Amino acid sequence: MIKDKVIMYDWDGTLADTIIPTAVFFNDMFEKFNKTNAPAYPIPLERAKIRKIFNKATMPEFLAEQGFTEQETREAYSIYQQVFNKDKKYRCDIFQGVREMLKNVGREARQLVVSLNSKENINSILQRNRVHPITFGMITDGNELKGAHDSSKANYIRFYLGYSHRMPDEITYVGDTPDDYTAAMEAGVNFIGVNYGWGRFEKGNGFSVAENVHELEEMLLNMN
Repeated sequence: MIKDKVIMYDWDGTLADTIIPTAVFFNDMFEKFNKTNAPAYPIPLERAKIRKIFNKATMPEFLAEQGFTEQETREAYSIYQQVFNKDKKYRCDIFQGVREMLKNVGREARQLVVSLNSKENINSILQRNRVHPITFGMITDGNELKGAHDSSKANYIRFYLGYSHRMPDEITYVGDTPDDYTAAMEAGVNFIGVNYGWGRFEKGNGFSVAENVHELEEMLLNMN
């Protein structure tokens, strides 16, 4: 049982399935800014190929790698903030099984979201997928991370440890990127990696790796 435990989730690629909509958006930006040498995602879109091409922690880093100027990167990111998940073309949903997992794990643990995405996007996806707002005790988004924690998830986790008077072994961060793992290690908390989103974790590195939502739920419900 995990009573009195805290589960912190990343959002994109951990709870929300943003892979295909993100690839569609990138394809549109490659076309809009005439980046003919950029690795446009082949149609039909395949998750494995998308993961292989998108290998940066953030969108600005990826666009810069593909030859976008600073101005073009700012413009593309501004477009992303305006249309992603709002335009039907880029609509996102949670992964299959996540709603049930959150309900089951929520009986045993406090659940939070810590993400670089916006609270507006997160809440709209939760509402569309019939996940009640009280599922999460707190949603900390990119604006809050940037404003109060220097855009660092590790800083936020350390802040939460002090704020909540929790011990590090009472907190588990669940994420799908190496940056998520690094944040958990820097803050000294537990980590579970997931490979059904953007993740490409190898097993045997000292932390658990879930290949699907069902596996993640089993891991969370069987924590000591």
